[in-house]
Amino acid sequence: MEPNFLSTDLTESACYLDLIEDGGLSPSLQKALLRVGSSLQVKGLGAVLEGLPVCARVERKNRFSQVYVHESQRMFSFDFWESGTMLGRGRTELLSDVARAISDWLEMPAFLTELEGKYSFINVEEKTRSFENGREVDWTWDNYQTRLPKQFPTLSAFFDEAKQTPVLRRLFPFTSHNRFCFSRCTGYPYSADCPYIGPLDDGRYEVFDHTQRRIGVGIAKEAVTLVVENLPANCGPAIRGTRDDLKTNK
Repeated sequence: MEPNFLSTDLTESACYLDLIEDGGLSPSLQKALLRVGSSLQVKGLGAVLEGLPVCARVERKNRFSQVYVHESQRMFSFDFWESGTMLGRGRTELLSDVARAISDWLEMPAFLTELEGKYSFINVEEKTRSFENGREVDWTWDNYQTRLPKQFPTLSAFFDEAKQTPVLRRLFPFTSHNRFCFSRCTGYPYSADCPYIGPLDDGRYEVFDHTQRRIGVGIAKEAVTLVVENLPANCGPAIRGTRDDLKTNK
């Protein structure tokens, strides 16, 4: 779920003479962080053009930001991830702005909604405030209530049954390739150990376990029952974090 990076040939761009001189985005960003008094370390992300890195990542504990350069104009775009969830993006021409915002995000640490008020070039996602308040599961269910009938109408009948089922309502819901899925964690990568469903043309649903083995077929209510019966043992509420956090919490 990391974004697709835009890139440019830095060696032919007058917009990035400083990056060319420093040897690419990563070393330039490292210098900018040092100037704002940050001890954060920059990692290259492997995208290289003409021998120069054009993408970078900075991380600390359960947070990270990715930075990349735009084509044909001087512009840096970057994002803000926490516990496997992307909460917002930034966009600015100044690498010093990028460094200050990332330093605040990773070292303070502040809520992203607070940083949005401090930096005009930061935009938070619609979900961010709810995620910061620990309501990411409820927000996601409520969001699907609004958009599922338009985006995935064939899943609506199953969703209507699932949302009234307490053991499922406390899991984190997500869709993938017209399938409705559940996770025991709220961040990506998801837990990948819960059953999921896919719609059939006759209004019924196929139910699969986490190994992609078909468990059965039925109308919405029957499909919900099959999902519940095949959940992992001791399947509690979804935790904040990723699949790796589930492993450490055992």
